[in-house]
Formats: sequence, structure tokens, C-alpha cells
Amino acid sequence: MKRLLLLLILIVYLAQVSAETSRVKLGIDQSILLKDKNLTVLGIDTKNDKILACINGQRYILSEKGSIGDAYIELKSVKSDYVDLELQVSCKKCSCIGDSCSNAACYSLCKSDNDCNDNNDKTRDVCTGLPKTCQNLQVKEKQCNVDSECDDGNECTKDICSVSHACINNEIDGCLATEAIDDSKEIAKEAGVNITLILAFALASLAFLGIIKRKFL
Repeated sequence: MKRLLLLLILIVYLAQVSAETSRVKLGIDQSILLKDKNLTVLGIDTKNDKILACINGQRYILSEKGSIGDAYIELKSVKSDYVDLELQVSCKKCSCIGDSCSNAACYSLCKSDNDCNDNNDKTRDVCTGLPKTCQNLQVKEKQCNVDSECDDGNECTKDICSVSHACINNEIDGCLATEAIDDSKEIAKEAGVNITLILAFALASLAFLGIIKRKFL
């Protein structure tokens, strides 16, 4: 009987030694490191009493209580600016080695498209995903930010930079480019010169015929 009692006491003792519990209040981007578990609060959902958390570089949606590996998490209360939780980690020899407990992978590498500028006109720079990362997408059409960047040198097109940063050059109805007008004037001028020469030739011919007629009559 004594041996059984000692065994039970030893089991309880070992369980207490191997398991460690901590209760904390954490706001967004705040963390708790317990043995080999690093828990960071990324978001709080007060409507559904849930939180978005990162544990050792992996994202999880936590509600009420549950286990993730050898970690037990219980949400005591969820407020708009913090969460009251209890974290328990059960392991014998646990510790963080190198970046094994890092939560950097859960964080966005950019906030807006401007953070992803690669100074390449042939790519469309976007900040997307969760966590947000930069993507520099190859594009075939000219990219722009303002209408003036879409000037195609044709005064008979309306140059537009669309909401998707693509250039659009729409033809303007009834427009005649200055170059076309100048060409028309040149053609008309050449036609006028030709008519003048023809008239001069005709008059000269008539005069010549008149001289011949008087000479032989």
C-alpha cells in the first residue's frame, strides 16, 4: 500500500515538474514564451470570442480551450484590446533552439503596394496574401499612375490611365490630326500649282495659234 501511495505521489510530482502553466493578458502583437512555445496574439474577434494567434511560426484560430501539440490554451475572456488566456506546456525537456520559436513567419513583410516597388517598369508591384508579402508580377501592357504617362504622341486619342494602372488610348471621334491637315493643305497647294501651269500652257497655246493664223491669212 505504501509503495502504491509513493508511486502516485511520484506521478503527480513528475506531472507538475514537466507541465508549466502561465496566465497572462495579451494585446495584439504581444507574446508569451513558455518553455518551447512562443504564442503571439495577431488578432482579436470579440464577436465570436476567438483570437488569431501565432505559435512557433504557425497561425491558429483559437476559441475557448484546446490543445495544439503539447500546449493547452484556454481563453478566459476576450476583450476588444486584449485577451486573458492560460497557457500550459507539458514536456520534459523543452527549450527554443535557434529560430524554432520565432513568429516572424506570421508577420506581413509589407503594408501597401508601395512597399513592394522593385523599380522595374515591366512588373506590377502588389502587397498581397496573409501574411502579406510582395509579389512583382510581369506585365505586358504599359503601367501608369497618371494619364500623362500614357501619351502615345497622337493628338486624336484620349490617353487614360485606368484604375488597374494600364494605359488606354481611345480614338476621339471627328478628330483630324494636325499632320493630316497639313498633308491636305500640301495636296491642295500642289493641285493649285498644277492648275495654274495648265491654264498658263493653254493661254500660251491659244496665243501661239493666234499668231500663226494672222501670219497665213
